[in-house]
Amino acid sequence: MNPLVSMAYAVLITAVLTVAAAAAAWRSSHSLGRTLRLIVTGARTSAVLLLCVLLFNPGNWRRRRNSQDRPWLILLDRSASMAVRDEGGAARWDAALRLARRLDRANDAGPIFRFSTFTDRLENAMSLDAAEKRLPDGRTSDIARSLEDAVTPGTVAGTGPAGVLLVSDGRQVGPGDPERAVALAVAAGIPVYAVTVGGRVPIKDLALENVRRRYVVFKNRKWRLRVRVRATGLGPVEPELRVLDPGGRVAAERRVRLADGAEAAVTFVLDAGDRSGCFVWRIETAPWPGESNPANNHLDTSVAVLDRPAKVLLLEGVPGWDSKFTARALRNRPTIELTEMYRVGPGRFYRISPGGERNDLPRRAAVSLSAAEFAKFDVVLIGKGLDAFFGAAGSDALVSWVDRQGGMVVFFRGPPCSRADDAVDALLPVAWDTGNIGGAHLSPTPEAAAELFDDVLAEAKIAHVSRLPVLPPVRRCRAAPGFSRVLAAARTPHDPGDDRAAVPVLAVRRAGRGLSVVLTVNGFWRWDFFAREPEASAFFRAFWPGLIHWVLTHSEFLPGAPWALDAEPTAVRLGTPIQVRVRARYGVRAAPPTIRVILADKRIASLAPARNTAPDAEGEWQAVYVPPRPGLLRFRLPESADEGAGRAVERTVRVMPPPAESDDLSADPAFLERLAARTDGKVVAPSECRPDAVFFHAPPALAEDDAEAVWGPSWDSAFFLATILVLFGGEIFLRRRNGLL
Repeated sequence: MNPLVSMAYAVLITAVLTVAAAAAAWRSSHSLGRTLRLIVTGARTSAVLLLCVLLFNPGNWRRRRNSQDRPWLILLDRSASMAVRDEGGAARWDAALRLARRLDRANDAGPIFRFSTFTDRLENAMSLDAAEKRLPDGRTSDIARSLEDAVTPGTVAGTGPAGVLLVSDGRQVGPGDPERAVALAVAAGIPVYAVTVGGRVPIKDLALENVRRRYVVFKNRKWRLRVRVRATGLGPVEPELRVLDPGGRVAAERRVRLADGAEAAVTFVLDAGDRSGCFVWRIETAPWPGESNPANNHLDTSVAVLDRPAKVLLLEGVPGWDSKFTARALRNRPTIELTEMYRVGPGRFYRISPGGERNDLPRRAAVSLSAAEFAKFDVVLIGKGLDAFFGAAGSDALVSWVDRQGGMVVFFRGPPCSRADDAVDALLPVAWDTGNIGGAHLSPTPEAAAELFDDVLAEAKIAHVSRLPVLPPVRRCRAAPGFSRVLAAARTPHDPGDDRAAVPVLAVRRAGRGLSVVLTVNGFWRWDFFAREPEASAFFRAFWPGLIHWVLTHSEFLPGAPWALDAEPTAVRLGTPIQVRVRARYGVRAAPPTIRVILADKRIASLAPARNTAPDAEGEWQAVYVPPRPGLLRFRLPESADEGAGRAVERTVRVMPPPAESDDLSADPAFLERLAARTDGKVVAPSECRPDAVFFHAPPALAEDDAEAVWGPSWDSAFFLATILVLFGGEIFLRRRNGLL
């Protein structure tokens, strides 16, 4: 009740008026017989009581629009995934139609139901007979956008449904925004209930995956391309992989045997050719019968072909067997141009040129290495005694070269300084502890095995890293916090297997624009010295060129290039923005050239990157690009003549088509549950969807102060008024008939 006055006053007024009316009627009808007197008094008293009911104002709160007058909208998903026959041997679509037919039979006696089908958008409302003539053949399903179409009239014109029952497998494939659909449903006060049809369907897929994003190789040299191939749900398969060179010619083929659910790493040895620059190689395999997603049966790999050897500088302040054997492993390599500088005593230095010529150097020449001098090299190898080799100025120059010019430094004999040097220590990817550990074996991480050690083992013709002997003593250390990454650890027979407790053997970290690597083994040269360990010797001689090559591949800057180019993410769905970033080596003052955007070997756009004004983004430009269609997108920064002998650099991004219905046919009840719960609905079982279900009849829960609620009085009816008039009219009639009026 919603009384017009306070409840106490309403009761008091009712009591007073009722007694007064009864007393007056009784006294004024004293001449009538007892029966008529009681009838006249009762008629007046009843009429007054009914009038007093108005003071109590009985009724209930209602929406301005009565929800019972609005129909429930039954949305039937007819996308292609609804054709899957996993509902007791029947198709999901048939199960949805059976449920809809059960509701339709009660349309005359219960709630009003209206039916619509949807795929990528909501289709026109139709009879169930018309819906049954449709087929589940929609190319995509967009539940979010279809729900948005269904509830929008409720927010705009107030003509939305009382509720929505969504019958679907929950496969949200289209670009619709579930958050927006939920917000519109809530704003319109339309609850969404859902019925999930279908279950899990095993994926059948043959997929290729890159091991590396980019390869850096040398002109006219062999290089190894590694790819992973994985088969799922197809049973034993034997696909044939083909590698196509930049001209589209078949460069290599390999047949691979795979058990169901297995994957294999396949290596191709290829010829880089006689052209330098950035190229794209393709790996592909034919779609396998029954496969659901042939889009991942090919992939493209970016390959940078260098036209000159890598320029490497070796600095050694305390010459020893490690530096001697390391230099020997790098000399006379066609892909490496090695320059060596040694300190052999106070004030005594000498230099060995790439041609093997030895020259004594004055002390000042050795200690006056500047960042500009370091910039003449691609990689610097540093042994022991760095602090004796040059002073604080040299350390600062080394750090500046790595941090600001993208230099790459390898500390190949553990701690490079005999005393603390804060500038150099900040470059190291490890923090040193005291003592060594012995009796340990080399244990690469899975990522490093695929990127580095597998190539080294293949070059050394060693089947597995477990065939290598025990490591020489390893300096105790731990990975430094920040961006350090352990590539290989020392494992002892008593090692508990905890990666956090393992002692790093090879570690790397990003240092500004550059890269820093450290090897913590003392006496690594022994593997190349003792003839009884031929496999260890072969590994040692292959390891150092392999490490230099790995460093070049993971460098931000290509050798000799003044610019570095990056694009993230490396794989996107169509319509996803791509962040493109250009960074310059320190000292390059000109703005970068225009970035060319290439798709299918055609230039489709040009980007003029804007300077990044953030305080820590000196020498950095950025741009954003949204791909217009699927394919391999290539961002190329052409060679610039403004800053020395620049080289073209390139990054690739794989733009994938929108998800397809066939990618994954499994039902997704979790999506429907999230969607329904946020609109005050829920997921219900098919057996719960009866015309008398509670949720079809639930009254709207509104408070008295709700802006959309009005009070619906129960006395506001013709019957109530007619009753009062009949009572008063009856009294008047009896009085006139008996001469009282």
